[in-house]
Amino acid sequence: MIKLYKKIMCFSLILFIILLQLSVQSVFAAFDDSYLTWDGRPATLREISTNLGYGNDMLDASGNYQPFYYAAAKDLWERGLMLGSDGTFNLDKPLTRTEGVIMTLRLLGKEQEALNARLPCQFRDVPEWAQYQVAYAAANGITSGYSETVFGAGDTMSANQYITFVLRAMGYRDNIDFTWDKAAEFALEINLIGKPCKEQYMRSNLFLRDNVAIISYNALFRAKANDGTALGDVIVTRRPEGTLPYATLNDRTAAENARQEEIPDSPASDSSDTNVAFGKPSGLTVIFNYTSGILTSANAKYILIVNDNYSGPIEITITAGSGRTTHTVNVAGRGTYNLSYIFYIDAARETVIPGTPARQIITGTDPITGAPRYTIVPGTPEIRVPATPISNRITITSGNSSFTDNISITGNIVGVSAN
Repeated sequence: MIKLYKKIMCFSLILFIILLQLSVQSVFAAFDDSYLTWDGRPATLREISTNLGYGNDMLDASGNYQPFYYAAAKDLWERGLMLGSDGTFNLDKPLTRTEGVIMTLRLLGKEQEALNARLPCQFRDVPEWAQYQVAYAAANGITSGYSETVFGAGDTMSANQYITFVLRAMGYRDNIDFTWDKAAEFALEINLIGKPCKEQYMRSNLFLRDNVAIISYNALFRAKANDGTALGDVIVTRRPEGTLPYATLNDRTAAENARQEEIPDSPASDSSDTNVAFGKPSGLTVIFNYTSGILTSANAKYILIVNDNYSGPIEITITAGSGRTTHTVNVAGRGTYNLSYIFYIDAARETVIPGTPARQIITGTDPITGAPRYTIVPGTPEIRVPATPISNRITITSGNSSFTDNISITGNIVGVSAN
């Protein structure tokens, strides 16, 4: 009976662990592309990615949306402008009207003023945490509701709607400088967005918090406001408390699962002396990503080579420039395994030497009329000196094995994440 009891208890424990693992993995959320359109017709995320010339780069291995602009979201978070919730930026989610209003106030440097004003909110559908901000925005003509009592707090914003908010914050005027239904076209003219994004926003309804991050970042530091300044020069920011959020809920879940994984209690679980090596696959190994002509990130591929029959997790650390991350790869014996990373880049700026305008100088006086005579002195053209490429060192290690690489780019790699 005792042996039978022990067997039952052991089986129950194993079953509990399996169910627990399944419950953790079930948290992964699939991207819903059922609402997406291209030129007014239903389209999948994969089709939109292909139409924009990205191939499958918009999708991760599971077919979910893969954020492009985590580096921009990280920079905004460091300045207290994009905070996220529950440990994630939710970059794969649409933007609500409430979120759009709050981001606009932050770009204007007015959120704290809105909180201090404590204006009563007339809209019944605005959540309590956002009532002061929405009430302030409505009172100051930044936004309006559907009616006196309905704001549409949870409704999603389109790209043109959010860009309109941002352009207003930059001092541009509706129906004078731009029209809201063609806001993306004007945004391209002032380098607020790039050509692929303009195509995405004008031909599809795919607009996510990922896009909000890069538009907001460009409004602060890339594009010029109507008065020639940059919004980032005039607002006061402060780093928030806490830990940098993950890009998406799925990224957070994957990280939590990796921390919770227990290595099996067997000699084969110790990977410290496993015979591994690293290398580069054949073909194109680095793809550079640009936003409004500025280098922002790169997708890099490497390979892990396992030379023995070890099966289980292998911990890998990669250092790229000043970025560093550690992740786990599960292997099943001898073979080659793909490694994929995203490098986040702080692009070097070209040097601009301003030109001088043509000017008139007085060279004498007309002997008959007494009027001055002028000569035109030609001006000088603006000179642009391209940024000098910088060699960024890449180091990948696991146990006693290491691999180094160098990538020459016009900028510094400041972050890295396993993809």
